[in-house]
Amino acid sequence: MEEKAIKLVKAMAAMQREGTLCDVTLQAEQKTIQAHKVILAGGSPYFTGMFGGSFIETDYKEVTFQEITFTGLKAVVDEIYCKDIDISVEDLVDVLHAAHLFQVENLVDSVSSLMADNVNSDNCFRFLENGHKYQLDQVFEAALQFIPAHFPQVDDKKELYQVSKEDICGILSSDVLCTYFREIDVYNTAKKWLEVQKIKDSELIADVIKNVRFALISPEMLSEIREDDILHANTECQQLIEEARKYHYNVNTQSFYGGNLNKARGLEGIVMFPPEISSGEGRSLEITFETFPDHIPARTKMIPSLEVFPECRSLKMVKVNNFLFVFAVETATKQNFTKRYDAAMDTWLDMSPIPGLPRVQFATAYCPESIFIIGGMEQPIESQEKPRCTNDTYRYSIADDTWTKCDDMPYKYYESAAAHLNGVIYFNGGHFERFAMGSRNLYAFDTKMENWAKKGSMCIERAGHILEAVSDKLYAMGGAYECFEGTMEVYDPVTDRWGFVPCYRLLQETRFSYFGSTSFVHDHKIYIVGGNTPGVIVEFDPDEETLETTEHKIPDGLRHYRCAAMTLPKLF
Repeated sequence: MEEKAIKLVKAMAAMQREGTLCDVTLQAEQKTIQAHKVILAGGSPYFTGMFGGSFIETDYKEVTFQEITFTGLKAVVDEIYCKDIDISVEDLVDVLHAAHLFQVENLVDSVSSLMADNVNSDNCFRFLENGHKYQLDQVFEAALQFIPAHFPQVDDKKELYQVSKEDICGILSSDVLCTYFREIDVYNTAKKWLEVQKIKDSELIADVIKNVRFALISPEMLSEIREDDILHANTECQQLIEEARKYHYNVNTQSFYGGNLNKARGLEGIVMFPPEISSGEGRSLEITFETFPDHIPARTKMIPSLEVFPECRSLKMVKVNNFLFVFAVETATKQNFTKRYDAAMDTWLDMSPIPGLPRVQFATAYCPESIFIIGGMEQPIESQEKPRCTNDTYRYSIADDTWTKCDDMPYKYYESAAAHLNGVIYFNGGHFERFAMGSRNLYAFDTKMENWAKKGSMCIERAGHILEAVSDKLYAMGGAYECFEGTMEVYDPVTDRWGFVPCYRLLQETRFSYFGSTSFVHDHKIYIVGGNTPGVIVEFDPDEETLETTEHKIPDGLRHYRCAAMTLPKLF
């Protein structure tokens, strides 16, 4: 039956093409095409009404259409006759008009998909308009995503300032708007749209202006724009600017802010720092960035402000929102130092260094508003003494930029790992004193009571490993003393017991090694990068207990790097 139907369709298409037994001529733009009324009626409700007695054109031999192009008309007829249609990007809107007029749903769907896949700087506003007009979510969402992502290519087009309030707010609120832009330019775009639209209502003005992230504008510029006529008498807008000014003045608390006030615009990616920064060829002053989670091939980029970063070793870093706190020992002075990186502004700020002797191979953990530094090795500066293991524990208050010594760890470890979970800092593994073996021990530091307690031991000894907290559990992975097997174990604080994660056998079978790997948590999943298996990123879903290993084009040799998921608009 199917074969007969195909033969019939081909026969009807051939008759239409040759004009055989055609009983109607359709015209648009003074061009004509012949067809069969019964075939047109069978493929379009519009033609059914026209040729079935509802329209005055029922008995017409020729029908002229003024509201569509001939290209659109021909595409509709070809679709009804089941012909292959080749539509250029320039003609998509014309074909959409015709397909919608004649209610040819298959063609509407096809054109919608083509429009969503072919948005560019020349057609984005036209596609946005027609996506709204015909209620095609796929089309207007694609256009609304394209515009902010390619803003420098479209910000000078007059169509931008004719879009609706909802659309301009959608554009200005986009997290990728500033990929190539400065936030002051976002404000100027909002201001120009309000002026072109001649908006005077203070509430409407505030609805548009609040999409500007004023904390990403310099204090000097804020002082200027607060006097703009469009904002001067607007209380809500003035409050937004004042909040941003306070943000700039309270430098130490900037990393605590959430929401849109200081949220960087750009694409999220994996940022990696080497364990040492030197001026040697092929060494740092670079980061490895891979767009996340789309896994676009990695690129190595230099953050411009890193040019003033000192040569250092034993680098550790802690992410706080979209800020990085970097702890290291400066090579030249042999002194501890701390720097804070603001990704949104691409600036480094010197903070108070870790107290005492140069410290390396320590563990770090972030607890709200504080960073903990635990254990490690202290290295005498002048004497010939060998580095010595320490059990010192320090709390760094981010708001005050001060260090406070806490209760000492019960034992001295280095190359350990730490993580924060529900108000408790967990510290485990590492080398004990200067013995070679790793440790199975787990200790918990109550951040309120400020005391240590021993907890259940891991299944195997680990040092130089990974420890992450997610979904109310701890996950320990890798390390130097597990025969390079890709093992992973999980700790439940409720039962105080460790156990192997069932899916770890997958990694053993593929001979994957976590040794020298680094990790971060994103969207309740653990991502493991680098290590002895070059170019591999592992995604572990704790809720599903599933692992996905994928080969990526990230640089080889990423052992003992530090990483975090961040938004870095300056890289694009």
